Amino acid sequence: MKNHHTLRLQGLFGILLVLLLAVLAACSSSNSNSSGATTKPQAQPVQITLSDTKITSSVMSFTAGKPYRFMVTNTGKQPHDFIIISTAMKSMNMKGMAVSSIAPMGLTSTTYLKPGETRTLDYAFSGAGMQPEFLSYSQEHDKAGMKLDVMAMGK
Repeated sequence: MKNHHTLRLQGLFGILLVLLLAVLAACSSSNSNSSGATTKPQAQPVQITLSDTKITSSVMSFTAGKPYRFMVTNTGKQPHDFIIISTAMKSMNMKGMAVSSIAPMGLTSTTYLKPGETRTLDYAFSGAGMQPEFLSYSQEHDKAGMKLDVMAMGK
């Protein structure tokens, strides 16, 4: 009797183990690739160049919700800041404001890029119809800085 009872427990344990493994396999395969790593949308690279007189961008229209990787390079001879501001911020009078006041209000930013320095920012615009602006300030410019209008479109 003892052997018959032990065999039934082992059989029941085996069935439970198989079910548990099947549930775990189903859960892990829903958000992973063949290597088991979680898949994330790939960020589209965007090259931003800050010279001492202008901002250039390799992309001018962005898709809302899509991740972008901004590679911001200062090709100028003086330090620059890079700030992405919202449509609403564009109507603010920021003349005379310090970068330390503007940057925290921006959508994203990197401050004090030295000449020749490159930094990376990851960002996804939240809504379609946005008309954000790229700003750059340097110590030598007046506080009006350099600007470049861009557009965020729907998916």
